[in-house]
Amino acid sequence: MLMYKTKIRFLMLAVCIALCSIFPAHAFARVELPPIRPRTSLTDDDLDRTIRAKGCVLIDASDPDTLLYAKNPDEPIIPASTTKIMTCILAIEMVDDLNTIVYVPHEATNLGPTNSTMGLVAGESLPMIDLLYGLMLPSGNDAANAIAYYIAGGIDEFAVIMNEKAEEIGMTNTTFATPSGTYRNRATSTARDMARLAAYAMKNDVFRKVVSTKTHTVPGNDVRKHDLNLRNSTRLISASETSRFYYEYAIGGKTGATSAGGNCQIAMAMKDGHLLIVSLMGARLRDGESHNGVAGLCFLDAIELFEKAYTMLDLSDNDRPKNDRPVCLQERSFCQQPRPNQ
Repeated sequence: MLMYKTKIRFLMLAVCIALCSIFPAHAFARVELPPIRPRTSLTDDDLDRTIRAKGCVLIDASDPDTLLYAKNPDEPIIPASTTKIMTCILAIEMVDDLNTIVYVPHEATNLGPTNSTMGLVAGESLPMIDLLYGLMLPSGNDAANAIAYYIAGGIDEFAVIMNEKAEEIGMTNTTFATPSGTYRNRATSTARDMARLAAYAMKNDVFRKVVSTKTHTVPGNDVRKHDLNLRNSTRLISASETSRFYYEYAIGGKTGATSAGGNCQIAMAMKDGHLLIVSLMGARLRDGESHNGVAGLCFLDAIELFEKAYTMLDLSDNDRPKNDRPVCLQERSFCQQPRPNQ
């Protein structure tokens, strides 16, 4: 048996020597495949659903000039209540002490029945910080107006400040007309511009805290006897964790809708240190649909874009231009993952 095994080994060795004499050495060299280029953007073919919005962009907040996904990014749209992002960041920047007491004039609460409100009563006074929560969570037009009257003395005067700020931060295709986003003919923006605005606002600690909050209570006072219990209209944050609209990595958002321009939504998510922003603008109603139903479709579109980006794209920021300061300070609880309950 030993002799047999020895003969087999010699035979195999002879075969190998013969093959090496026939074929050149490079024939057995390892084939070097071309490197796989990392994905840096998404296309419609990558998505499992059709984006409903007329205009949409997905960006990394650290580099708002680079679009990770785009659909009609510069198409004119009516930004509706996503306008309130500008009103909020202006109030934060222009009011030194957000505990400053603000008087609510009659003009701020004199609104039609279709307006969304936080529930202010004319003649009451409350801290500016509570107006910010009323502005961003239930999308209070009364809060937006009260802020405008306090800062600028009126709606039109505040719109001038809004447009100056828009120009300053590079919103080249935007004109604001009201602090609330209620439609006037000259009000227009784009998905790209609104994403840029959100990226700018998310650099601010207070703004991030407000938009990441699930609920907030405004105490009653001498004029308005009852408390105001505010809930975030961004269901990515405020929905039950078992809801299909809840997204565990969402850390902010702003919804909006007008009959003229359809539904709009800005959403922010943070995962593995990457802050992404989705801007969905102008999702129009079809026969039999409601604004609430279309808003739900937009939430699902936002989740789809976030998930595809986090799983398919190389989000390395080594080559990205940096903002003047970190977009998200990891030591802040509302920037950690998973998002804490508010």
